[in-house]
Amino acid sequence: MRGYSSPSKTGVGEGVFEVEGVVKRINNSGEEQMLARTLLTRSLYVNGSVSNENDWGVLTAQYLDLGPAQIVGPGSILHLVQTNQPYLRTDGCSSDTLLTEARGQTDNDNQLGLRIWPVLNRTLPPSNLYAIRPKIDEHIWSFDDTKNQCGPRRNRSSICIRDKTDSRRRAPMDVIREGNSVRIPATAICPGHSGDCHIYVEHINLQKNSRLLIENDSRPVVLHMELPQGASPSPSGMSGGIQLGNNAQICGVNTGSDDSCNNRPERLVITASSGDSPQNCQPSQQQLKIQGVSLPSAMVSLPRGSVHLTGDTQLRGMIWSHAFCANGHQLKLTTTDIGSNQHLSMQAGELWEWKNSGFTGIGRTINRGILGTGIDTFRQW
Repeated sequence: MRGYSSPSKTGVGEGVFEVEGVVKRINNSGEEQMLARTLLTRSLYVNGSVSNENDWGVLTAQYLDLGPAQIVGPGSILHLVQTNQPYLRTDGCSSDTLLTEARGQTDNDNQLGLRIWPVLNRTLPPSNLYAIRPKIDEHIWSFDDTKNQCGPRRNRSSICIRDKTDSRRRAPMDVIREGNSVRIPATAICPGHSGDCHIYVEHINLQKNSRLLIENDSRPVVLHMELPQGASPSPSGMSGGIQLGNNAQICGVNTGSDDSCNNRPERLVITASSGDSPQNCQPSQQQLKIQGVSLPSAMVSLPRGSVHLTGDTQLRGMIWSHAFCANGHQLKLTTTDIGSNQHLSMQAGELWEWKNSGFTGIGRTINRGILGTGIDTFRQW
């Protein structure tokens, strides 16, 4: 093998292989004589796929401040690095080096370093993996239990909606308020009764024991931490992110059930695909700040955003974000379904039809050259 030109940063595309052949003659005195050289250049379609659940990148980030994380269930911590220099040393693949580069600590898991897998020049999966037959809610939502800003003066609400082309906000009519819980029925969001429901939120700040319950059993719900295309700018005071206190909570619930979370992370997705990518853990756009069990079950897909722990956190799901910032707190990430104990990649892949879209996973991959995409060239001299 003389040379190999890899495909795009997604790991899928055209790879060009160069194979050189040499014919030599060695005489009785041991001297070599070059008789012929050949060079075969062949292009193949290279497809990288995650072969098993242990190789899935269940926690994936380009900037990684791992802290004392703990992964419960199969899966790897995928560190999308921009340079391979730290890993070229004699101890470059040791557990200590992997932990150091990911800013990890073994306080709760002495096998944590073995979970880390650095990958050079790879990008995060796009957010459109969570869109099959999307239905877009007609409003932009905001929730803030520290301010009551919408509705009549005598009955102000902490829940606001506005039209995409209007900055004036008002209280929604179809939500159900019971004590400190706000329930959003499936009939109150997105048109029709089928397809995946996409809701745009410009601000969520829950701190006072508030619970935001979203019915998502009949259709999955995707929360976008961004404005839809063509929307007017957000009013002042809108953060563009989600911040949840220790006693607050966002979770999916079943229609007609009590207020218990259904713990189906593949059916509640938090995503953002716009904005500037944060280079570190400094404040930026599209921040998801969580602690405790404020987000018990969800799939987090933030190619342009960041996840910040503001306290020790428990989450059932997977996290793909540009930056993950533990801030010294522990993330306990569970990667299996609560009912069948299947890996969440199976549940999510079936629901969102990933195979049909050509997505074969992100994590430790096996690359296969499947089909030639160009003309082979053969040179001899």
